[in-house]
Amino acid sequence: MGLNQMLDNVISPLNKASEYIINISQGNIPAKMNEDYKGDFNKIQVSINGLIDNLNNFVAEIDNFQNQHNLGDIEYHFNNSMFRGIYATMGNGLDSAVHYYINLTSEILDIIDEYGAGDFKSVLRQLPGKQATANITTNRIKENLLNVISELNMLIDASLVGDLSKRGNINKFDGAYKDIINGINNMIASIDKPLNRMTEVLNKVSEFDFTDSIVLEYKGIWNVLKEALNTTITNLQGI
Repeated sequence: MGLNQMLDNVISPLNKASEYIINISQGNIPAKMNEDYKGDFNKIQVSINGLIDNLNNFVAEIDNFQNQHNLGDIEYHFNNSMFRGIYATMGNGLDSAVHYYINLTSEILDIIDEYGAGDFKSVLRQLPGKQATANITTNRIKENLLNVISELNMLIDASLVGDLSKRGNINKFDGAYKDIINGINNMIASIDKPLNRMTEVLNKVSEFDFTDSIVLEYKGIWNVLKEALNTTITNLQGI
């Protein structure tokens, strides 16, 4: 065997191995090597093929992990049984990160569910860094709901003692919360205005003043009461 042939026999497998390693380092997983090498060169080929198998298996499990979670199986864990060393470390890290946020989301939803059921005892534990936005959000939900409840209780308490002059402070709220308080205010006003007008006319009637009547347009029970009161006044005028 000539010197050139001997050098080719050494350089060729090294170049091939180098080509594979460069591809892998750039994120490309090539097909396995299938050269007719002997001795140490074959060991290099076996090692590279083992690396390719590990990478393919790792990528496949990442895809499976993602697909299982996309299908809604949030309890699925990364299958580390086929991996060792750094692959197992990376798999555990990925699994831990994903399930940390799954558990955190579940914790947040449990607290919001309690707030929705009217139980405001729970408070989300203080989270680190930018995760603290969840603390701000849950605290704001709790604060808004408690403020709405407080405002409604104030209006209920006032109405129970016959005070229909009270109105909820819509400036304390935004969005749907503001709409709720504004709606309650409008409902109370729809009772307060006709009731005040009828009370005014009835006070005059009690003093034998039958010159007033109700001309405003009302609906429902208020129109029934208006017609009854006006009829009563007309009848009294004829006595």
